[in-house]
Amino acid sequence: MKNINQIKAIEEFNKSYLKLYHSKIVRLNRNIKRITKNNFKKNYRLIKKKIVAKIGDVKIKKNTITIDTKNKYYNFGKPLEGVKVAVYTCITKGYDVAKEPLYLENDTKYFLFTDEISNKYTNWIEKEIDCSKLENEANRYYKFHPDIFDNEYDFAIYIDGNVKVISDVTTLCSIARDSKTGIAMHKHHARDCAYQERIACKYYKRGNQEKINELMNTFRSEGFPERFGLCEATVIVYDLKNPLVKKISHKWWEIYYKNETKRDQIIFPYVIWKYNLTMSDIGDLGNDIWENPKFILNGHD
Repeated sequence: MKNINQIKAIEEFNKSYLKLYHSKIVRLNRNIKRITKNNFKKNYRLIKKKIVAKIGDVKIKKNTITIDTKNKYYNFGKPLEGVKVAVYTCITKGYDVAKEPLYLENDTKYFLFTDEISNKYTNWIEKEIDCSKLENEANRYYKFHPDIFDNEYDFAIYIDGNVKVISDVTTLCSIARDSKTGIAMHKHHARDCAYQERIACKYYKRGNQEKINELMNTFRSEGFPERFGLCEATVIVYDLKNPLVKKISHKWWEIYYKNETKRDQIIFPYVIWKYNLTMSDIGDLGNDIWENPKFILNGHD
C-alpha cells in the first residue's frame, strides 16, 4: 500500500521549494551569477539576449492569448495498486544528463534510451539505441512510441531529459486511464492556441520557422480552429491498454517527422482534432508543469 501522507508531505515540501526557486529574487541572483562567471563579451551577449527576450515577452503578451496564471493547480491522481509502470526518456549526443529520481516505487522502472551506455546511473536502466536512421530525432521517436513497452508494462510515462521526479508518479496513471484517449498531459502554462504558439516560436526562435508556417497554413486550410487547446509535452502519461494511444502517438510522430518543424506541441492538438476528439479527452495533469510538486524542471545541461 502506498503511504499517501508521505507522498503528500514530499510534494508540499517541493511546492515550497518551487515557489522559492521561481521567485523574482532567486531568478535575479541566478542571472547575476551567470553574468559574473563570464568575461565582458559574454556578459554583453547575455544581457542583450535577456533584453531581447523581455521585448519578445511584451510582444507575445500583445499578440497571443494568455491563460490566467493566478489559478494554478495540479492533478494528484488516484493510487493504483498492482500496475507496472515504465518511466522513460531519451538522451543522445550528450545533450542532457538524466536526473536521478528521488522517489522510487516497487513496480516502476526507469529507462534511459541513449546512443552511448555510461553505466553511471543508479536508478536508470540504460538501453543503447542506433540513431543513424533517425536524423537527430531519436528523442521524438521514442517519445511518440510508448508501445515499445506494450508487452511488459501497463503504463509508460515519458519525461524530458531535464525533468527530475520528486514524488510518486504512478498516481498520474489513473488520470490517463480515466481519459478517453488514454493520454494525460499538462495544459500549456500560458497559451491555449496552436496558432498563437506559432507566434511565440517566431519570437523565441524555436523550431524551423518556414516549416512551422507552412504546416500551420495547411492546418488552417483544413479548418483546424483557433483556441482548440494546447498542451505541454514535457511529461506524457500513456495508458498502454488504450488502443487510441498507439493511434494518436504514431500519427503525431508521422506528421512531426514528415514536416520538419522541430516543434511537436503545435502538432498534437491538430492530431486530436483530426480524430474528432477534443482536448478535454486528454487527461489533465494541471496547468503549470513548472510548479507541479511531483517534478523539478532544470535547464538543459
